[in-house]
Amino acid sequence: MEPDRYRPPSIPDDVAESGAPPSPAVPDKPATPAAQEYLHPADGDWPFKAPVFPGAVAKVDAIRDQALSLGWSEAKLYQNRGRLRFPVGGGYGLVCFLEGDQRVGEVTARYIEILHGDSRTRFYNPQAG
Repeated sequence: MEPDRYRPPSIPDDVAESGAPPSPAVPDKPATPAAQEYLHPADGDWPFKAPVFPGAVAKVDAIRDQALSLGWSEAKLYQNRGRLRFPVGGGYGLVCFLEGDQRVGEVTARYIEILHGDSRTRFYNPQAG
């Protein structure tokens, strides 16, 4: 380190002349979709909620009738409110786990597949025998 060469931070001349405060530098980062305001169940004393990304409810709606006929509950499909922070507690539904370009795969009584590229994750139904 050479203390003689140190120059303290200063305001650029063009900003000093205009009197406007400099705007902070914001690094470029990809835009992420904003989570929509969604509450299921709508009523009740639930201290925590998980975000539901755009399109997640429509993806679950598409398999809703099939899943319900196989023994899934509406809560396991749609619930995004819980007594513990997401994802702890096991009370959060499938809609909380579907993000971006993820899609629903096979629907069975035991699990529903979440597909993302070549990977598959199984969302299990704790009520299945």
